[in-house]
Amino acid sequence: MRPCERRAGHMVIRREMKGRLYFAAALYVPTLLVFTHDLQPERSLRMALWALCASVVPASLPRAWMRTCVALTWVTLPATLWWMGYVVLNGIGPGWEAAQAALSSNIGEMFEAAGAVLVAPVLAIAVGLHVALLGAVTAMTLRKGGAPVPGEGTLIWPRTSRGVLLAALLPVAVSSSLTAFDLSDIDIFSPADSLASPMGSYSLIAQQGFEQVVYGEFFSSSGRRIPAGSRRIGEPVLSLLVVGESVRAGGIGPDRTARGPWTKKLDERFRSGLGAWLPTTCAGSNGTQMSVPLLLTGLPPAELGDTRQAPSGLAKLKSAGFATAWITNQDRSVFQEGGHDFYWSRPMTLERSHDAVMVPVLKTFAAPLLAEEGHNRKPRGAVVHMMGSHFEYGDRYPEGLFPLEPENLGNAERVELRYERSEEYGAQVLVKIAEVLDQSKVPAFAVFTADHGENLPGDRNGVLLHLGARTTLRDGTTSSLVMWNRAMAEGARPAKVLARVLGAPLISHQDVWHIWMALSGVEDGPVTPDVTPTIHASLDGKGYRTVLCSELKP
Repeated sequence: MRPCERRAGHMVIRREMKGRLYFAAALYVPTLLVFTHDLQPERSLRMALWALCASVVPASLPRAWMRTCVALTWVTLPATLWWMGYVVLNGIGPGWEAAQAALSSNIGEMFEAAGAVLVAPVLAIAVGLHVALLGAVTAMTLRKGGAPVPGEGTLIWPRTSRGVLLAALLPVAVSSSLTAFDLSDIDIFSPADSLASPMGSYSLIAQQGFEQVVYGEFFSSSGRRIPAGSRRIGEPVLSLLVVGESVRAGGIGPDRTARGPWTKKLDERFRSGLGAWLPTTCAGSNGTQMSVPLLLTGLPPAELGDTRQAPSGLAKLKSAGFATAWITNQDRSVFQEGGHDFYWSRPMTLERSHDAVMVPVLKTFAAPLLAEEGHNRKPRGAVVHMMGSHFEYGDRYPEGLFPLEPENLGNAERVELRYERSEEYGAQVLVKIAEVLDQSKVPAFAVFTADHGENLPGDRNGVLLHLGARTTLRDGTTSSLVMWNRAMAEGARPAKVLARVLGAPLISHQDVWHIWMALSGVEDGPVTPDVTPTIHASLDGKGYRTVLCSELKP
């Protein structure tokens, strides 16, 4: 090849690589909006790495494929603009349920959201930069390529692009492999990191939409519920309802402080005035599919049938002006409700996912209230649904978190040890959630209760697990607690709300719901506990009905 031809070829190569660089930059620009929210440094780096990989891959493909990706980016520009607006409001990209909520929003909600978004100048800058870079790369890719250049390969797929592609795919491949081999506690990326880029959100929406169709939820449930009315709340507050699974009464409580460091940390926190252990709680029922809808709607067990249409407490917060999120490590079919701002759930294709995986998701949603100052500091509320201590108990906590099990344990002893460890891990997750509350610059709190309790071999009552031949005192009652930060402790609301609760011998899930609402400001305190809590239970194995919790036997 002559020198002039070589120089011309290298110029074409440089132009080609510049176009690829512009395309990667155009895809990465929307992610910059995520970092306008106050995120933890480690979290920011992981999101930045994921988004960088997602942006580099399309820009490193063979030329024809890359041009197709450029065209698709133009076609999906309206969706990308919606994604960018969603991030300005929520700090993270949307998933399937959020897309459904956007499509079902009324005109008033759309204008309200648009008004909140358009006042953010950073959005206009990001949109302008994204479109400008996309226009530049489009102009470059329309030019015809040149001749092959020794050491570089052809313009169809330059050798440099191949290396960059492999480098971008490597972290994603390693992270996926760790998840496939159930090593998800070795984190490269967390499940929420993919929502830091439009491509990640589109992939998640496609995956979750596919799961909805496969599992029949898209066709079998409309998700429509009657609207919830509430007084408007203007002052920012972070309101959380954390729902555990199969936690016995006292299972996470002051009598378990010698079991491990995390229950002890909770007790120390409460002794310092940043929370309280609540009395033994009568569950709405001893089965998740019954107790969780009752808990979330605040209805008594006698009105179980109404939970299919009644709005949840989170819907009441939404109508009071809160930004709302549904974060679950459980099956989504337990309770479905549309219209919230943000949804995250464990993919159905992932068999096991420990509850701590939800903490960075929660932190991202709460980010506007964790910053010293910033836009969109409206009140925020979330339901966080844990997998908790659901059997198999040994699957509920990370391997290596506790010492090796003694070899001489019998089966019953091993079951009880693993159950205790699952509860202690649940206490660890609560400590992590408390750390999020402490990072909040505004009043923040979390109410915790579990859906029901559990029967263990040591009870010797003829019943194991829950939903057995009869409802027992062990699976019909559970633990509850409240945590708050210093900003909330400085006010009088916690003391006022709990004044009549803390001395009660027994409270109900309804009482817990009213505590959640009163601490959020949509109801007045103090909460007066039900003196005769009821439960949807089977006392004699002849069917479920509403009975007094005091009728339950061990």
